Amino acid sequence: RPPVSRDHVIRNDLNERFEQFRSLPFTLVSAPAGYGKSIAVSHWLNSVNVPYGWLSLDEEHNDLKVFLNYILTLLEEVFPGRWYGLNTLLKATTMPSSKALLHELINSLDEIEDEFVVVLDDYHLISSYEVHEFVDYMLQYPPENMHLVIITRKDPPLKIKHLRAYNRMGEVRSSDLIFKEDDIRKLLFLLKV
Repeated sequence: RPPVSRDHVIRNDLNERFEQFRSLPFTLVSAPAGYGKSIAVSHWLNSVNVPYGWLSLDEEHNDLKVFLNYILTLLEEVFPGRWYGLNTLLKATTMPSSKALLHELINSLDEIEDEFVVVLDDYHLISSYEVHEFVDYMLQYPPENMHLVIITRKDPPLKIKHLRAYNRMGEVRSSDLIFKEDDIRKLLFLLKV
């Protein structure tokens, strides 16, 4: 995840917003380039004591098997030694169905008693229907202690309206990320202008 510099403007309002959403399965952080989405999430993670995994996505993650192998690696770093079943399925000569993979992943995630956060950064680079379908399905049956954060420049083709209607997601938009007057004062003080 991107490091937060010492002269970063502390945005307590954003941290509080992320904290409010932590009890929900999903937070969508969607705004154009340059709004500080990744830094805002990184700063929030600095301020809370919760295990997390961060995956910065690129075009290679449009292959579901590659995507899941990276997710497996991320989870292995956060909670080592719990992913034998998923690892076995991903190493099979014939790729199992995405539903079989998802059921194995969700069952394994449900066994984790600690609250944790998974961040998928640069999700706008994902164009694979299979990956979107996998993430969408996981959000329909989310693991109890996992909070998924998707950082993107545009809304992904997920069932956002459904999640919003059932109060299963939080949203941080460009209007939330834009500097307020107080933030500008803090920035000028840090820059000693």
